[in-house]
Amino acid sequence: MIKIAINGEKLDFKIENEKTIGDVMGEVEEFCNSQNNTVFSIFSNEREIKGEEIDKLFALPVTEELSIELFTKSGDDIKEQVMEIGKDLTDISMSLEEIPVKMQTGDDAFAISVIEKFSQKFVQLCRYLSLHKISGISVETKIDGQAVQDYQKEISELLTDITTALEEKDIISVGDIAEYELSPLAKKLGNGLISL
Repeated sequence: MIKIAINGEKLDFKIENEKTIGDVMGEVEEFCNSQNNTVFSIFSNEREIKGEEIDKLFALPVTEELSIELFTKSGDDIKEQVMEIGKDLTDISMSLEEIPVKMQTGDDAFAISVIEKFSQKFVQLCRYLSLHKISGISVETKIDGQAVQDYQKEISELLTDITTALEEKDIISVGDIAEYELSPLAKKLGNGLISL
């Protein structure tokens, strides 16, 4: 028999027609959504479950002996996280401006570190935007007259261009893209997210 807790509170539930843990989790997610929350992390037997492991867990029959702990975020929590990412993007935009000088002095590690940090924040933002039903912030949200999805597309293309330039050891292109294209875009998007 599975035991489920949400944010430390034991969940009382009855198995009806559900055959897999995924069926049960679908019902739990629906309940959370009705409370303006979404499941944000899953632990099974005190171990965090991510990626492909979630599919394996959800495929197990409901007869499995498991302890599942779910942690949720509210729409307000998500909005706060998006605003925090906005602040991080504006901070990172300043570091992006330094990339040309750092690369010309041989500090490629700085450039790679800043680009990785930016990419991680961008991925987090995309994840939060996928929760628009809870947060009210979607890819269609306008920032400075431009939909967030347009920023996403432009940033994705710039990150691809930077990756290609890095692979080709083209430090001029990396620096130009980082300083003149990605930095202003990150700053504009970040400031817009802060003010949501």
